[in-house]
Amino acid sequence: MIDNDDSFYRIVDKDSIEVVESYHDRCPCLNFRKDIMKVRVYINRTALAIITNGIFESVSIFVIVANSMFLALDDPLATEPPVYANFSELIF
Repeated sequence: MIDNDDSFYRIVDKDSIEVVESYHDRCPCLNFRKDIMKVRVYINRTALAIITNGIFESVSIFVIVANSMFLALDDPLATEPPVYANFSELIF
């Protein structure tokens, strides 16, 4: 039986940045392409952090509900636009 000993190595997957750092080939502009890949990884991480945040979901639902309310209040047969029309055009 193997005890929980710290002398064993633990195998883990590489982080996305570590994968980019270890990338090698003979094509020109390798460092430039690595920098572009790093920027892409950072953008993906930032986007994931934003969309998994609860505030983002709440704001998205609020905007959808507010837009639906303005659409429900709109009268397509009216000859003169209502008072709130200019405000709603600025937002949506």
